[in-house]
Amino acid sequence: MPGRVDDEELLSWYRRAWVVASSSQREGWGMTLTEAAACGTPAVATAIAGHADAVLDGESGLLVEDPAELSVALAGCSATRCCGADSPRGRWRGPGGSPGT
Repeated sequence: MPGRVDDEELLSWYRRAWVVASSSQREGWGMTLTEAAACGTPAVATAIAGHADAVLDGESGLLVEDPAELSVALAGCSATRCCGADSPRGRWRGPGGSPGT
């Protein structure tokens, strides 16, 4: 992805993404995750204060306690797991296919 992009291009990137990830160890506010969620894109992120403010675990994405778990969570993310049946990007789908599991 290029560096600075205008707002319309940024929205386009968020809308085309299946998932957005953040491995930050400290974050004041997960603005990237909040912007992605506003576009209907789920997140996989470390469970830190700023991310917990931006991601409803099991609803708008997944929060992982250990940064090493981030790659496992992302590897398990697919269109059928991340998205609801009614929408290209619905509520987060857990391993069993049900919301938030």
